[in-house]
Amino acid sequence: MKLYQINEGLRALLEGQTDRFIDEENGEIFSLENIENLQLARDEKIEGCAVVYKEMTAEAAAIAAEIKNLQKRKEAIEGRAESLKGYLERQLNGEKFKSPKANIAYRRSSKVDVTCLTEDLPAQFVKVTLAPDKTALKEAIKGGAKIDGVQIVETVSMTIK
Repeated sequence: MKLYQINEGLRALLEGQTDRFIDEENGEIFSLENIENLQLARDEKIEGCAVVYKEMTAEAAAIAAEIKNLQKRKEAIEGRAESLKGYLERQLNGEKFKSPKANIAYRRSSKVDVTCLTEDLPAQFVKVTLAPDKTALKEAIKGGAKIDGVQIVETVSMTIK
């Protein structure tokens, strides 16, 4: 569903329906990189780009919400499946089962179970990940500290509503 009416050629380019747009009047080929070549007023192009952006971000948000719903459904089904597997394990108690519709077997495996604290392990068996604390660095620099290789960079971000 499209909320806004805009030039169809511009919409086709912006939505990626085509990587090129052919102007039927003169046969010119346009790509997203040269939207400015479309025979539209500047304000019409900017407004068209902005409203398609808004539609795309709204659609992306709707998809993200649906992904969350589907993830919850998936997790619920996986939980029920694990419950069924547990039931089968209790019923079979290590016994194999074979029928035309299902085959249940067992295999041996091993895993490492660490029951002590990480700091009690020898150093060669511990992974350590170092990452800069950007919040602390920003506060220190704002407080006047000089830290080599670190600077606060001001950026500008656009909002479209």
